[in-house]
Amino acid sequence: MQVIFTQGAIDDLSDLKQSLKPELWKTTKKELEDKLKFIEKNPLAQPVPLELQDINSDFRQGLTRYCRIIYEVVEDNIYIYLICNQARDLNAVFFRRMSQHKI
Repeated sequence: MQVIFTQGAIDDLSDLKQSLKPELWKTTKKELEDKLKFIEKNPLAQPVPLELQDINSDFRQGLTRYCRIIYEVVEDNIYIYLICNQARDLNAVFFRRMSQHKI
């Protein structure tokens, strides 16, 4: 499996880094790296986000202490679409991203 970050997910990481204090970013980055390694090895082990079940059950989410990683498995690729704070409204963030074609 190959993990592919969309431009939106790359932008999300940059935004997270800029918005968090350095020590919190260091912890968050490590948690994200660990979760992404798990997803790469076990892409279908993560649940479908409840907010997206009615739209498309192909999307999955990996959770860390603070963040959500929204991704989709297509053949041998794992596309990372969104990385956001768990406190954010997933529907609003996800649909805004999809409507801007920033995936």
